[in-house]
Amino acid sequence: PSRLSAQRQLHTMLARRAARLEPEAQSVLRVAACAGPAFTLALAAEVAELPEPAVESAWTLLAREQLLQDDHLLLDTVAAAVLQATPVPVAQATHRALAAALQARGERPERVAQHWQSAEVWAPAAAAFAQAAREHAPRDAEVMLLWDRCATAHRRAGQQTEAAVADAAALVAALSVEGERDLQQRIDRMRAAAVTAAERLQLLLVEARAHIN
Repeated sequence: PSRLSAQRQLHTMLARRAARLEPEAQSVLRVAACAGPAFTLALAAEVAELPEPAVESAWTLLAREQLLQDDHLLLDTVAAAVLQATPVPVAQATHRALAAALQARGERPERVAQHWQSAEVWAPAAAAFAQAAREHAPRDAEVMLLWDRCATAHRRAGQQTEAAVADAAALVAALSVEGERDLQQRIDRMRAAAVTAAERLQLLLVEARAHIN
């Protein structure tokens, strides 16, 4: 409990320090916290809609306020405090702008998908997760997780048919990843969710493949 209390106090202190910054510095700080490893000053300028000299000046201010590491990256504790203090609609708008900007720059689809997901813009999130899954090695365990996230995003977007397709792709990946019990539970969930004849046929085909393997 004392450790959690200390962490809350630290987050509160950092959030108050951030709130005292100039508005432009606050905007850049928020973009940095949301962007994570993808952050660059040029990206911040685009997402925050600020000229690059203003972003550079804001970044210098953040360093002066000891909010950056020695390598001039945002401290993890600072990022966590900023995200915790940021209203959900503002954070979602920032993630939405980041997703669009990173997608236009050809960033890895998995990273783009995560920002669409954080923005709760589900159809583009599903498309990006699907692209990321296709770009992985066929037996990579990560493929199953990406297809699962793709299916979830499709459902959140109201795209049930597309979700069933993603579920089937996740099941195919799971054949080389999950144990028999987890695999059967996955099949049972898919069987319960299958509504159309096409979805049931697709599930039967993947089940047949599972028994063959």
